[in-house]
Amino acid sequence: MATIGTVTFNPEKDEFTGNLTTIAAKASLKIIKNGFKNGDKQPDYRVYANNAECGAAWKKTNQEGGEYISLKIDDPSLPAAIWANLGRAANQDDDDVFALIWERPAR
Repeated sequence: MATIGTVTFNPEKDEFTGNLTTIAAKASLKIIKNGFKNGDKQPDYRVYANNAECGAAWKKTNQEGGEYISLKIDDPSLPAAIWANLGRAANQDDDDVFALIWERPAR
């Protein structure tokens, strides 16, 4: 697993802002509540990189009952979509700071 970004949650707006950083890409990241959601399969959030919509995010529940957010980021410049999860950032005392955690899918 690798941390490919960090975001901070704003509970008043129900949105996250931060950065996506990999060897090949750097972008400002915004994860904004989907105000048009009207079904369970629609995303809970829309994802923007450098102000361009590039993905979606869903609230999920793990096997232990804990909630987390799963993201899909895609762009024509990427060879494949990036699937990642938001998790607590390491060495961070602020409960509103999250790491964007990515793991290469098994082939």
